[in-house]
Amino acid sequence: MRQILSLTKRNMTVFLRDKTGVFFSLLSPLLVLLLFILFLGDLQIDSVKGALESNGVLNLFESNFPKAVAYNWLIAGVLGVSCITVSFSCLSVIISDREKGIENDFKASPISNVKVYISYILGVFLSTLLIMIIVSFAGLIFLAISGSLNMKVVDYLILYGSIILGSFNASLFAYALTSFIKTTGAHGAFTGLICAVSGFLIGAYMPLSSFPKPIQYVCSIIPGSHTAGLARVSLLNNYMEEASSKSVEVANSLSDYFSIKINLFNNQIDKTGMFTFLLISTIIFLIINIVIIKVSSKKR
Repeated sequence: MRQILSLTKRNMTVFLRDKTGVFFSLLSPLLVLLLFILFLGDLQIDSVKGALESNGVLNLFESNFPKAVAYNWLIAGVLGVSCITVSFSCLSVIISDREKGIENDFKASPISNVKVYISYILGVFLSTLLIMIIVSFAGLIFLAISGSLNMKVVDYLILYGSIILGSFNASLFAYALTSFIKTTGAHGAFTGLICAVSGFLIGAYMPLSSFPKPIQYVCSIIPGSHTAGLARVSLLNNYMEEASSKSVEVANSLSDYFSIKINLFNNQIDKTGMFTFLLISTIIFLIINIVIIKVSSKKR
């Protein structure tokens, strides 16, 4: 266990010392936030206003309500996509070790190959979690400054529970998906591709409800969609309760539009279902990684 912890500490230290890598890991979610505010924010705010006006209840809500709902939906999407993009960025240490032959040096040492692999995965997970905590704090501060933060203690528990489980899930997924990559150039290109498409696939840029049903079904089986979904539930819980108390039709309309529940093959999945899906997919990714570790160990 001491060897695993020492190697994990080493992997995290190597990543965190790369100031450029850490900077760009943090820059990605901040750019999403900035782009939303500049280009997409008004669209989502108008969607909320439209739902209130069409039901004739706009005057029942505070003027800040549409913006608060849109901003909280945004932050949930940022957190969901960041779990994926940051975990792929944190893999740079492993890819660099492969390219330089350091990984083989570890495996040639008295330390077992399994311990080396475990330390790599733990290093990615803990580095991802650390950055995700920073991103979540930045998001909550943004919401507080804009007057859009309205959460109970249980909402914070759900939010950070989703961040922890989502970070671990994304780390396992990223490690398995990049097990064949040997160079930092290939890793950079692959990470860029993941960053480009993941935000759309989990509904971070546009609500999943705006996609055709077949696309929604595909998106619903991506674990990151459930990470973002749990974040939405926690951040928007009080606003949905407020909407429900004043107009059930408005609450249902907003819930459908912003995908508060995920459409999993025509089954509306609530927070319990999202957590269960995320947990099961994490176990599946863990099994896949165990197989990869065993196969890789036999080749050495």
